[in-house]
Amino acid sequence: MLRRLGLPDVKSSIESELFLTLARQLEGLQVKDLTARHRASFAEAFEQGKMEMSADELYQWFSKAAQVFLDAELWQFLAPKYEAMVRLLELARDAERPSLASALHDLARIKQGLGEDARMLLERALAILEQTGSAGSAEAASILAELAAQELNGGAADAAERFIGRATGLVKDSRSCGLLEWAKAKSELAVSVGRAGRYEEAEGLLRNAVETLERSLGPEHPEVAQNKTKLAAVLHSQANYAEAELLLRRALAIEESNLGSAHPAVARSLGILAQVLDRQGRFHEAESLLRDALTRQSDQSGSQAADLAGGLGDLGNLLISLGMYDDAELLLRRALAIREETLGPGHPETAASLNALAWLLRTQGKYAEAEPLYRRALAIREKALRPEHPDVGASLNDLAALLKDQGRHVEAEPLLRRALAIRGKALGPEHPSVAVSLNNLAGLLHDQGRYAEAEPLYRETLAIHERAGGTDHPDVALSLNNLAVLLKDQGRYAEAEPLHRRALAIHERVLGPEHPHLAICMNNLASLLRAQGKHAEAESLLRRALVIYEKAWGSEHPSLAISMNNLAGLLKDQGRYAEAEPMHRRALAIRERALGPDHPSVALSLNNLAGLMRKQRKYTGAEPLARRALAIQEGRLGPDHPSVVNTLNNLALILRAKGELTSAESLARRALGVAEEALGPMHPDVAKVLDSLAALCRDTGKDEEAKQLEQRLAEIRPGDRQ
Repeated sequence: MLRRLGLPDVKSSIESELFLTLARQLEGLQVKDLTARHRASFAEAFEQGKMEMSADELYQWFSKAAQVFLDAELWQFLAPKYEAMVRLLELARDAERPSLASALHDLARIKQGLGEDARMLLERALAILEQTGSAGSAEAASILAELAAQELNGGAADAAERFIGRATGLVKDSRSCGLLEWAKAKSELAVSVGRAGRYEEAEGLLRNAVETLERSLGPEHPEVAQNKTKLAAVLHSQANYAEAELLLRRALAIEESNLGSAHPAVARSLGILAQVLDRQGRFHEAESLLRDALTRQSDQSGSQAADLAGGLGDLGNLLISLGMYDDAELLLRRALAIREETLGPGHPETAASLNALAWLLRTQGKYAEAEPLYRRALAIREKALRPEHPDVGASLNDLAALLKDQGRHVEAEPLLRRALAIRGKALGPEHPSVAVSLNNLAGLLHDQGRYAEAEPLYRETLAIHERAGGTDHPDVALSLNNLAVLLKDQGRYAEAEPLHRRALAIHERVLGPEHPHLAICMNNLASLLRAQGKHAEAESLLRRALVIYEKAWGSEHPSLAISMNNLAGLLKDQGRYAEAEPMHRRALAIRERALGPDHPSVALSLNNLAGLMRKQRKYTGAEPLARRALAIQEGRLGPDHPSVVNTLNNLALILRAKGELTSAESLARRALGVAEEALGPMHPDVAKVLDSLAALCRDTGKDEEAKQLEQRLAEIRPGDRQ
């Protein structure tokens, strides 16, 4: 009986029969059929075998019988068994041989599964292979790839690259590229190459591995599914969502059939599929999958803890997209705590959790809390990864976006340009992450009044999103909205309105009627309608946006101030001053608390409140507000920024009303010069200043100049006085 199993004769037939009985219970066992009885049989057979066989003979049986438990990822159960097996091999004569290297390699895999550092085990296994003439083997290539992953975990990008280079050399030199062992080596190498940000290289390795595994093991084998999931993850990073989804759905079917629905691999595949659906704007499908995956991830040790943290983080990020901020924060903080405890504070995955939490805080307007998290994430990634890694680009982009939100444009621009360069080189010009960087750089230029530079970037962003996600994706709506705002700021109302309405329709259809992104679109469309005198529709949109904002973000968020400010301005236009003033004051208070006293948005609120007080003939109170607004804008944006135009004009009108005509005229002339240079001669803001300056010229007896100014005004606004 023992000879039939490839084992030698043993002294005691009773003991032999007991071993055979136990071993037979494990033959042909599938992962999904594993029970506590099988674990007990394996453990008892191992103890029996230790008494009856040599270390090498025992390892022949042990390595095959343990495979099903390795496939089941029963790390806690296997760890003491493999440690005992390694000790037996070490005590044998000629201990330094390939069987010990293989046992050490498997033990390293188990230790990694438990979240422990396995470098010493891997290095020893590699040294044995090198001593025994197996340095060019597929197992050596796999160990090198795993050492690279361990170095990446520890933040040693340069060391990781050296291991990757050695493993790549072995794979390229191999003449047995179709063999199963080399397919597994390529799979391991692809993981490290992908983590290093070289997605195309990882894709090629995985496609070759999948092809070989399907040919060798059959298309329904769990290893085929595992590698399809790996390939899908790489394709997701390259924004190839359609193929990634197909691969993941096929992998899930194989895994559930062969491994059972409770296996950790199923939860991992569900999580990656959810990410793919999220990027396609299919948020509710993604949420359902993520919640399903989390119910399967109860174990919080080792790699299961890492999987759990990943699932919590993915769901938290998705809930931000759905506007469910309180729930998102709980999940993201829990994910961060798990990663800091199991992976350490300097791990790249810890950086991902920091970045996600910072994004939530930024979305909620908590800029002071978000900034140190973004900076810590960037520092981790710059140390752990190479400077051209896409994740470094992501951190630079996110930190720059936060600085832009705070009006810190000079600090933000070089970060955005560096992020764009990294992403373009690493991901290619059509990747959605490149579009994000283009959009953020365009927004920065827009804020600075550099409209001619911003517009082509906005249009390129829109085109990339439409090609990547289709015409109804939420990212398309955001791009449409941003481009429309730019066009409106240039007075190109007829071009802007259909873009705003299309963006609004996409958001309402995809995200639902209460999502904050919908409120952003409503607010911007209302601003455009107000500029065109369409007050009734504008007011309805602004009031609805206020309700959405307050429900989603509470009463202190800066975005709430935007809608309040705009609604107050609309009420002022209609002479409803008593309703407008408290709204302007509340918007100003929110912005000062959230953004600080010198933010450009605070200047906007100050100027708008000053304009309202001017309309109410409260000139003494209006002037200091307008002067403070002007000082902020000149200090933060520069004296020739388009935002200065309205403030200069408003202050000129206040001084005119107070009878300070010389000072008023000087301000109006300066406003006209800035407006014409920054906005062009036909912009509506130029018309406002022409109107003010013409009135001042008549006040000071310059009737001929006033007449010329009024003629220019009529060209911009037909029907105005001559």
